[in-house]
Amino acid sequence: MNGMIKSKLAFISVGLITFFLLFQMGIHTAQQLGGAEGQWAFLKLCLMTLSENSRIPSIIVAVINSFIVLTVGRMLLRVGSQIYLTCKWNRYFQSRIDQETTRELMHRYREWKIPIRVIRDDSWFALAVGLLKPRIIVSSGLLAMLSDGEREAVLLHERHHCMRRDPLKIFIVTLCRDAFWYIPLIRGLVHYYKVMKELLADRFVMKQMRTEYELGAVLLKIAKRPPAPRRMVGVSFADTSINYRIEQIIEPGRPATAPQVRFPAVIISFALLMLSPYVLIGLGGCVY
Repeated sequence: MNGMIKSKLAFISVGLITFFLLFQMGIHTAQQLGGAEGQWAFLKLCLMTLSENSRIPSIIVAVINSFIVLTVGRMLLRVGSQIYLTCKWNRYFQSRIDQETTRELMHRYREWKIPIRVIRDDSWFALAVGLLKPRIIVSSGLLAMLSDGEREAVLLHERHHCMRRDPLKIFIVTLCRDAFWYIPLIRGLVHYYKVMKELLADRFVMKQMRTEYELGAVLLKIAKRPPAPRRMVGVSFADTSINYRIEQIIEPGRPATAPQVRFPAVIISFALLMLSPYVLIGLGGCVY
């Protein structure tokens, strides 16, 4: 199975698990607030019976409600922080655009039809940003340290992220991970997905340039530098799993490999997803 299919399966899995959990929480909340009868088979989690059954300690009710409030709160916090950081960094980028270099790169890569902005900044960064309209942001400090071939490798990498709308996809899976931080399977799948996205972008670079040399040189330069502060927006060239990417360059003929989801995480997550409703049913917490 190639890396593209694996990354798609990881993305779909995160989405389905998140939808299932949110749907279950929504039904639970509706039954609690509206007193609806449980007619949802697997999702019969209502509190009317819990309050009447002495075998069920009231702490179960508090735990369920706490997880719902915490999950929704973390989702809203993530969305709010994304909006704030996007506005903050957009203002910064707009105020520091290197017009001359930006025009030069836009002309050179005009067939890409992807906006490129060069920012006057001594730090090293290259980003694919924009949830709906992806664009490439690169610092003048990074460009100054790279040869022409290395510059093209960086820009091709970010071009792949823009073509695949990775800024939006990464935001979605990160939102799911932050909301359901207590589900190890989601955390593992999100990490796997992010690494695979970087490996696929690197493979795109090597295919377009027909060599691994320039990309490898850039990664080695970045690996030798202290990590730059994360900007928490977009998809950065150097944020994720440099070691896996260097390994792929050393052995380009091997299939792209990323950290696998650990078996204990699968077992724990499966238990949380599939068994918790039946535990409540066995305790007498559902209405038929």
